[in-house]
Amino acid sequence: MEHITPLFDQVLVQMQKAPEKTEHGLYTADDGKAKTDRGIVLSVGPGSIRDNGMLVPPSVRVGDTVLLGRMHSGQPLKINGEDGYLLITERDLIATVSEKLTIDRGE
Repeated sequence: MEHITPLFDQVLVQMQKAPEKTEHGLYTADDGKAKTDRGIVLSVGPGSIRDNGMLVPPSVRVGDTVLLGRMHSGQPLKINGEDGYLLITERDLIATVSEKLTIDRGE
C-alpha cells in the first residue's frame, strides 16, 4: 500500500460512504445518494508555519472522524486503485465527531 505523508497543514482523509438506506429503511438510488461530508483521518502533516516561523501543530489526529466544510478545496485522490480519499487543508475541516455522544439534561 502506498504511504502518503501530507505536508504542512494538509490532512489525508478517507471519506465515509453515504448510506445505502435512509433513516427510515428506504434504499437510495446511486444518483440519489447525498455526498458524504465526513471521513476518517489517515495521516496528518506537521502543522502550519506562522509568519514568525513558529510551527502550529495540527488539531486533528490519525483516527479522528471529521466533518468537512461544504466549500472545501480538497484534492480527491485514488490510492491503490481505490477512490474515496481526499487531501485537504486542516482549515477546511469544521469539526471532529465523537461516536458516542451523551447529553446531560440535568435530570
